[in-house]
Amino acid sequence: MVLVIAILNDGTIMTIAKDRVKPSPLPDSWKLKEIFATGIFLGSYLAVMTVVFFWLVHDSDAFADLFGADSLRDDHGRLVSAVYLQLIATVLAVYANWTFARIAPLGWKWAGIVWIYSVVTYIPLDVIKFGIRAGLGN
Repeated sequence: MVLVIAILNDGTIMTIAKDRVKPSPLPDSWKLKEIFATGIFLGSYLAVMTVVFFWLVHDSDAFADLFGADSLRDDHGRLVSAVYLQLIATVLAVYANWTFARIAPLGWKWAGIVWIYSVVTYIPLDVIKFGIRAGLGN
């Protein structure tokens, strides 16, 4: 649902947006094919990386072994905090103790691990982006 709202919002903004660019002597058009292809591929990649992160933390001790942190395999509250760390502020994930949402404080060590994972999985986004542009002939 959020993805649909974001796409509709972007489409609306593109039709009414203004800027101070000098007009082109030749007619220009929106590169909607490139915009949507890039958005779909990058969004899909990030969604898959979030699932991979959840799988690595839930079904293995890879991060615990690599960084010497406590395992989150049997701690659902802290595991949920680790996944939501990519979506909300780090401070909330580190300190939040919300029993109504079943979120437990994550701690700074796991916050650092999640951010390292996020940065490492962010790096291929440029490769994907340039691959899409090359594939579309731009």
